[in-house]
Amino acid sequence: RRIIILKFPIFYFAKMAGRLLATIVCVGMAAHSLLLRTSERVGCVAVHYIGAGRRKMFQTHAARDGRMGIGKSGSFRVSEDKKNEKKIEIRLAKEKMTKSLTQVVNWAYRGKNGEEGWTGEAHLLDGVRITSEQMEKLLVSQNPARSLVFAAIDATNPNKQMVVGSIHAMLRKDGRAEFGLFAVDPKLQSSGIGGKLLNAAETHARDVWQVQEAVMYLLDVREKLFAWYSKKGYEKTGKKVPFPDDVDVGVPKVELQFDELLKKF
Repeated sequence: RRIIILKFPIFYFAKMAGRLLATIVCVGMAAHSLLLRTSERVGCVAVHYIGAGRRKMFQTHAARDGRMGIGKSGSFRVSEDKKNEKKIEIRLAKEKMTKSLTQVVNWAYRGKNGEEGWTGEAHLLDGVRITSEQMEKLLVSQNPARSLVFAAIDATNPNKQMVVGSIHAMLRKDGRAEFGLFAVDPKLQSSGIGGKLLNAAETHARDVWQVQEAVMYLLDVREKLFAWYSKKGYEKTGKKVPFPDDVDVGVPKVELQFDELLKKF
């Protein structure tokens, strides 16, 4: 009787095992990629795997809820960078804020300590945006039914609260709200303060004055600034308004005019 012995080289098994492992890895990567894409679309927290030698970490990112992560114990932890976090409050401006509001407005429009923020107009205009006398008159004449100035207050330190922004809301005779003197301390710009101020003015105009439209006037050469307003729902109406020569708001270095911006509620 003949016995047939089949010999399979060791390298054959190794090759098959390698193919199987590669298939498993590819499937896993595809599933992981699909999970990330799906999570981003529905707005949930995306989990990323990070390999660092033998040590493995998981890191999660949530756009609005601070930074979240999984600790060594495997439990979730939430950490917020409170080192530079500021407590900003929006309040109705008071006459005693005259000096601080005047300062902040002129900083925002003309620069602070020789430095011009991204909203500054010092390269376009000479002189101050508003004087203390003009600001005091505006604050004294406030009336909840037609004119209010909102102030952004840095209340991080209760014993040293500071004015860091402003916006003036006015109810016009045509039934529209008009916003002006919109300013934020240059050193605190791009931190969300402007959005809070604008939201406060819009909320009052919409809910208290019952207006359906709000307008603003922006120098037509400020396209970068217009892009910010556009994200807030403002559009150019196509109407151009000449720069006033009978109002003390600065002296133009070049020929200037305003674009009328409109937002419907």
